[in-house]
Amino acid sequence: QRGDVVINNFMKGSFNFCKNYRDTRLGYPLDDNRLVQRWLWFSLNDQPYDPQTGAGSNGMLFARDAQGRFRLTPFGSTFASYMAALD
Repeated sequence: QRGDVVINNFMKGSFNFCKNYRDTRLGYPLDDNRLVQRWLWFSLNDQPYDPQTGAGSNGMLFARDAQGRFRLTPFGSTFASYMAALD
């Protein structure tokens, strides 16, 4: 699905920016002049985005399956892979 690719690319791009962007004038010297020391991806479980109404959000890390159990979404898998690679 094209929307999943766009969101996953945005997620990875924003994480790369947060992890790598530095500025000697504005950055935090004790963190190699990085501009961002911590970040978070929302959301864990929210109503999926509905293009008809504009309600909801994209990028949920987990969603309920037909039996009501939480399962990783494609975004959750991207998030997990990205974070595992930081170790």
